Amino acid sequence: MNSMVISSLFPVFALLLLGHLLKRFKLTNDDFLKTSDRLIYYIFFPVLVFWKIGGADTGSGISWDLCLVGIIAIAAIYLVSALALKMFTVSAFKAGTFSQSCYRFNTYIGMAIVYNALGDEGVKHFSILIGFVIPFINVLAVSTLIWYSGERIVFSERIRVTLREIVTNPLIIGCLTGLLYARFINRFPAFLDNAFSLSSAVALPLAL
Repeated sequence: MNSMVISSLFPVFALLLLGHLLKRFKLTNDDFLKTSDRLIYYIFFPVLVFWKIGGADTGSGISWDLCLVGIIAIAAIYLVSALALKMFTVSAFKAGTFSQSCYRFNTYIGMAIVYNALGDEGVKHFSILIGFVIPFINVLAVSTLIWYSGERIVFSERIRVTLREIVTNPLIIGCLTGLLYARFINRFPAFLDNAFSLSSAVALPLAL
C-alpha cells in the first residue's frame, strides 16, 4: 500500500517542484505559462479526456455511484462553505473566491494521481466523473457570484449564464464527445491513436 501511494504521488510532486524551480531560475516566464495554460485547457487536456473515454471498453459503462458520491461530497462542502461565509462574515467581494476555494478541485493533479494509481481504466472513470461534477460546480460558482454581487438578475439570465459556462467548457465537450464516440464507434485507427497518444503525453506534465 505504501509503495503504491509513493509511486502515485511522488511523480506529481516531483513535476510540481520542477515547475517551481524552472520558474525560480527564469527558465520559464509568465507569457510561457499563460500560453501553456491556454493550450492545456483548450486542446491537450480535452484531447486526453476524449481519447481515454472514446477508446475505452464500454462494457463497464458509467460508474453512477462514483458520480453520485462526487456530487454529494461537493454539495456537502459547498453547504459548509456557505455556513462559514455567514459565521465569519466574509465580505461580498471575497465570498465567491472563498466559496470556490473550498469545493473546487485541481483536475490536473487529480488526473495525474489517478493515472499513476489506476492506469487507463482509472482515467476513463475520472474523466466521466469530471464530466458530471464540473457542470454542477459551475452552477454553484455562478449562483454564488451572482448572489453576492448584489445585482438583480432574473432567473432566466442566471440559467443562460450557467448554460453558457457549461456548453463552452472544453473538458465537458471532451467528455461528452468521448462518450458518444465510445458508444457508436469505440475504436481509433492506428494513426489517430498514435497522434492522440503523442498529444496527450504533453497534457499532464505541462499542466503540473
